[in-house]
Amino acid sequence: MLTDLAATQLQRGRLTEAEATLNKALAEDSENAAAITYLGLLRYRQERLDDAVDLLSRGARLSPDSALTQNYLGIALSAKGQRSPAEAALRRAVSLQPEYGEAHANLAIIYALQKPPFLELARWHYQKARSSGYPANPEVEKILNEPAAANN
Repeated sequence: MLTDLAATQLQRGRLTEAEATLNKALAEDSENAAAITYLGLLRYRQERLDDAVDLLSRGARLSPDSALTQNYLGIALSAKGQRSPAEAALRRAVSLQPEYGEAHANLAIIYALQKPPFLELARWHYQKARSSGYPANPEVEKILNEPAAANN
């Protein structure tokens, strides 16, 4: 229950409250994979990327079949500039949950922005994200639809 409360607090941007709630959850069970994952997300939002990656990696070890954890791990790794491990985590997320729109969208961004870009793969993942109900991202659409992008 504490983990669910913390997730809601995170969604509402109440980071201080979420941290206190997560600390309570982890005091009760230091191996609570969901609480560790949300604490990793909290650290990411605080721009404490090393801590975020450490926590999310731990959460992934404790709960290897959590698409949510893999997605957040991919986001944090990408923010640290670790594209290959980020891609692997995001690919794991979509293999665990094929209709996970956010993970597909994150893969689309990775493929669109890498040098050289993999635009067809980026378009495929973006379309999967959109067909899963993920909202449009005008910045990604601009990259995918630029005239120069169509020729790559």
